[in-house]
Amino acid sequence: MNTDGERGSVILLTAVLIPVLIFIVGLGVDIGIMYAVRNKAQNAADAAALAGAYACHLDSGACLGNSDAQTAGNQAAQANPIFGQAVTPNSVQPYLCTDSYGTQNYCVKVQLSTNSPVYFAKVFGKQPFPINVQATAQTNTGFGFSVNCVKPIFIPDLVPPSNTPIAQLTPGTLLPDIRPTDPCNGNKGCTQLTPSTYYSLDYSSLLAPPNDPNAVEPVVFSDGTADTNGGDKLYRDTWQQCMVNAIRCGQQVRVQTGETGNPTAIAVQNLINGGGTTIYAPVWDASQAVVNGNNFYATVVGFAKVSDLQCINGKNKSACGNSSQIQATFQQYLSCNTPSLTVNAGSFETRVRLVNPNLTNSD
Repeated sequence: MNTDGERGSVILLTAVLIPVLIFIVGLGVDIGIMYAVRNKAQNAADAAALAGAYACHLDSGACLGNSDAQTAGNQAAQANPIFGQAVTPNSVQPYLCTDSYGTQNYCVKVQLSTNSPVYFAKVFGKQPFPINVQATAQTNTGFGFSVNCVKPIFIPDLVPPSNTPIAQLTPGTLLPDIRPTDPCNGNKGCTQLTPSTYYSLDYSSLLAPPNDPNAVEPVVFSDGTADTNGGDKLYRDTWQQCMVNAIRCGQQVRVQTGETGNPTAIAVQNLINGGGTTIYAPVWDASQAVVNGNNFYATVVGFAKVSDLQCINGKNKSACGNSSQIQATFQQYLSCNTPSLTVNAGSFETRVRLVNPNLTNSD
């Protein structure tokens, strides 16, 4: 039997197959690295989008006009390096977006580009493979049933002066004066909450320990500060900052029926000076009001978004005063009875979340 020819064939076949096997293994390694780089790049983009959205959550009034979202997004991306190499997004763009429920919130879209290195493919003149990813996150500041950063004012469900149901208001309707007033005219024996009246909220009632309802815990704000004071100072601070505690549908919040002249004027002026002209406020229904001794509690039945906050003062239109009218423009109302959104659960409980990158840009 002549095996020399067979040996020669095996050697020849081996000589042909080894480069092919090396090419296949090398290609597999390069493709594996490419997928790993893409996954890490997507993680960095996701982190950047969520961080940017959370920055908007902390300061929704200035989300579109400052660099907080961009700074937070860049830092989050750089904290997720790709094989030890920090990456910076191409862009971190905050914008107004509308979700599938028609609810307007803030979104942050991140686009990130990097290159996947090639090793074996270099032999064939291949260059590093470009990787392009994007991520979009939405913050639950605009509406939802766990709304943070609401201001200490209850908007009535029948809006003065015409007592129109807020659900029927057209976006762009002027609210001529949203300053809380005293419907009881100082009468301490008054036991009714008057419909169509703006009231001040007593946020300290949200933090009273259940075993001691007369005790008041500090009101904690999202910037890490806490306010142990009551009265005017807490009221002004809450206008200007975002509370850690959220206001929820169906929640009963203690209201103040007294005149809040200068405290409101000063707080609103400071808010305007800081660039805040859009506010979110809970809506109350007089038919669900609760009276407990000298305390009044109103039930949250929805949330309203108003913009163009301003003071109208005949003597000095550039500054709020005790006699100023505090005007705002109605934009949107979300009732607690909105279909499919009647429970405090799911995505509307989340402060920030990743969403479809094709969410409508409502700018």
